[in-house]
Amino acid sequence: MKKQLFLLLILLAFTVLFAAPTGTVAADNEKHIYFTATSTSLCPQDPRCTFGEWTAQPNGKFIVKGFVDVVHFIAPDPRWTAVCVMTGDTFPPGSSNAYPIMGSFVCTPDDPAYAGGWWEGTITQVGQPDKWINTWRAKGYGTLDGLLTISRLSVSNINEVEIIELPGYQQ
Repeated sequence: MKKQLFLLLILLAFTVLFAAPTGTVAADNEKHIYFTATSTSLCPQDPRCTFGEWTAQPNGKFIVKGFVDVVHFIAPDPRWTAVCVMTGDTFPPGSSNAYPIMGSFVCTPDDPAYAGGWWEGTITQVGQPDKWINTWRAKGYGTLDGLLTISRLSVSNINEVEIIELPGYQQ
């Protein structure tokens, strides 16, 4: 009798365990969109651009504080075809000229269908001898609410972009 009760309790425990909702259900409902985008700096023509405050270091390199760069992304997904205003600083120890960089950005899509929507996030950028490697991470707001994005640039002006549509996102 004790053995049957024990087996019944184990069966009940497994039933409850497998019937309970898990955190992976939400991940299964996410939609991931991948594409390539190009980016172009609009500086120095855009009046929002500033070069920040440059401080020479004893090693001949510079630390830059408070620069503003304006970048235009062109992508097959209109939510990422946008103008982005990025503010940032290089972080010690100063690297060659203005790299590596840490900063934040706000992007506004060009497409009027997404008026009132924007991306807001952070950027990290590290200079290599032959290229920059930067990562843009952002959350969508307004008409882009329910979206996340990651953009990585590792070849001049070519960005690998991922947009994640979270469960409940309505386009």
